[in-house]
Amino acid sequence: MTTMTAEQPEDRWQTIRNIWKQNQWLYVIAGFLLGMLFFPFMQLAITDLATLLGNLVPEAISTLAAVFVIDRIYRWHADKERLQELITQMRSTDNGSAVAAVEILRL
Repeated sequence: MTTMTAEQPEDRWQTIRNIWKQNQWLYVIAGFLLGMLFFPFMQLAITDLATLLGNLVPEAISTLAAVFVIDRIYRWHADKERLQELITQMRSTDNGSAVAAVEILRL
């Protein structure tokens, strides 16, 4: 009979994390299944489902708008950082690195 060491459960969790990272579509399936299970409970708990869904639509739209704005800000910030990196690389004493940075900036 094998005894479990402290590393075995941690290795198992790491394996599970790797599977979820490699198969991102599992999140979609899990979310769909949870939604299918949650919807009947909502119908039992809430008598006026149409009103609830009507109130959720503006919330969903505002959440999507906020995510879009945050994503655009993040991309703008990443582009700004990349530009600074290329400008720093242009100052390099290595001629190849400086020329490569100039070529990237010309695109």
